[in-house]
Amino acid sequence: MNYKILSICFVIAISFFLYSCNEGGKKSDDNDAMTSGKLTVYCDEALYNLMQPTFRMYDSTFPDIKLTTVKVNAREAMAKLLSANAEAIIMARDYLKDEDSLMKKFNVKQYPVMVCAEDALVFYTQKSFPLDTLTETQLKNVLLNGQSLPGYFHAIKSEPKFVINNNSSSEYANFISLVAKNQTIKKKLLMFAGSDSVINYVKNNSGTIGIGYLSQIAKDTNLKGIKISYIDSAGKYVFPHTVHQANVLRGNYPYIVPLKIYLLQDMKNKAFWFGMFLSKEGVVQKYFLKAGIVPVYAQIRLVEGEQY
Repeated sequence: MNYKILSICFVIAISFFLYSCNEGGKKSDDNDAMTSGKLTVYCDEALYNLMQPTFRMYDSTFPDIKLTTVKVNAREAMAKLLSANAEAIIMARDYLKDEDSLMKKFNVKQYPVMVCAEDALVFYTQKSFPLDTLTETQLKNVLLNGQSLPGYFHAIKSEPKFVINNNSSSEYANFISLVAKNQTIKKKLLMFAGSDSVINYVKNNSGTIGIGYLSQIAKDTNLKGIKISYIDSAGKYVFPHTVHQANVLRGNYPYIVPLKIYLLQDMKNKAFWFGMFLSKEGVVQKYFLKAGIVPVYAQIRLVEGEQY
């Protein structure tokens, strides 16, 4: 199948929801504790490069708060939260089965969560790789049933390596949940300790397929996302669309991943307002748009080019 989109562009009618805690940096006796002091946030390594500019925006807006951000893998970030050693974490996955079981065992309620943007788990390759489209069935047969990818596509001369972040990463957790549907993976995966290492390996080794986030490759002109057709939850066939934020916005991609801020406490403290800043402040939401993913509090109008 060779579905192409001549152009998809965002025409932005941005009507961002701006929360009231940031009144030009003003302070009062009631909110001094919320606009000064210290705050430590643990951030999923897979998102750290994406999120760093938003941390600088927060620093500029609240100069009297000493924000410390710590890059950790997703498993460690959640462990910090579950052990009450983190006020807030930023992560691109839900609770894992063992984490959920642990919370139930100790009668721990699910933590408050804010969503700041929508990303996507994507399969990507070098631009020259002779594959740009897969069906979800083909992908599952290769990964779960051990079938050969060159058996589907004769232009591929040898079995490609699938490359992914390590099994403590959110990429791996979403891969197991969204792609494998928690079934056993038979395909051997090449794993690295960090998303940057995965991207660099794919760039430097032909015949490899990387697994990561749209936000990691959206602005990289040396890589391309593989289009995937699938059957949606209503049983409707969705033809393969370009791997692009427009199709994440429209729900025309099977593996959409919300970016979440988990909070330790359900109260309006510094961590809460930090989460509000990332999820609803206009300058941050506009940044997510420019970064190639979908801001959740932007009013966005799509104008599509000719399709053929």
